[in-house]
Amino acid sequence: MIGLYSNAQILSDSTVQFVGYWNLNESQLYNIVNQKYKINGQDTVSREIFRYDSEMTIIDSSSNGYTIKWTYKNFDYKTDNKFTEKLMKLAEDMSIIYTTDNLGAFQEIKNFKEIKSTIDRSIDSLVIEFKDIPNINSIIQQVKQTFTTKEAIQNAGINEILYFHSPFGTLYNINLAYSNDTQLTNLYGGKPFDAKVESEIVEVDTANTSAVVKIFTTVDSKQATEATYEYIKQLSKSTNTPEPKREDIPTLNIQTRFASNVHMPSGWVLYAINIKEVTSGEHTNIEQTELSLK
Repeated sequence: MIGLYSNAQILSDSTVQFVGYWNLNESQLYNIVNQKYKINGQDTVSREIFRYDSEMTIIDSSSNGYTIKWTYKNFDYKTDNKFTEKLMKLAEDMSIIYTTDNLGAFQEIKNFKEIKSTIDRSIDSLVIEFKDIPNINSIIQQVKQTFTTKEAIQNAGINEILYFHSPFGTLYNINLAYSNDTQLTNLYGGKPFDAKVESEIVEVDTANTSAVVKIFTTVDSKQATEATYEYIKQLSKSTNTPEPKREDIPTLNIQTRFASNVHMPSGWVLYAINIKEVTSGEHTNIEQTELSLK
């Protein structure tokens, strides 16, 4: 149960700052629902739903920040893709140990070697089990790329953790909308993508001492399209398939919509949602992740 503390984050000068006021050994359980859709034109051609819990525990606390253990558990699936199902099960009961700064903003994973060793052993077993899937080696290689380095895991392998900590440390004026340019990690391994980020506080509930922040991110389409083309070319070489023509690669548009509702006196996230939409021609991939306090 979330308690009320005297440390208020809604400041007198119409500003809001998200700060984690977490106590040593304090723990909260979150339900996470991850949905993936593939749309072709007006038709939804596939849908996958994964539900699981994540227990977040403060295992160390100092003036410099927090050390946190995030454990995945209680997985439930709705998918016809047995490979994806087995892939998700690799995270069952896995714990991520990581640190934040004194405000609660994510810093780094601390048990990277342990995670990588566990994932590598598990993924290698999938190669044998699903050896009859076409291009299984290429698929496995893509998965392994996510866990090759600590930076790779932090950029693509712990999305729920990043969503949780996304608002923390930022100071907002309640009456202003913000727009800034940034760079986002290129998961294909090339140069970072330029992106525009728009954010604002959309709701302050003084009665329930919570605030909602909204963040909208748009990736540079030209850079994303070129990176995709280069990746497909490399994939074609490794699989001995015909290399695509540049003109056959449609423009890639990547947009992300994020919102988080934070209990201000404690810093515990009450609810967060992240929707990533990738559109290429008539094809759209949507991944929606919801995180809610149980």
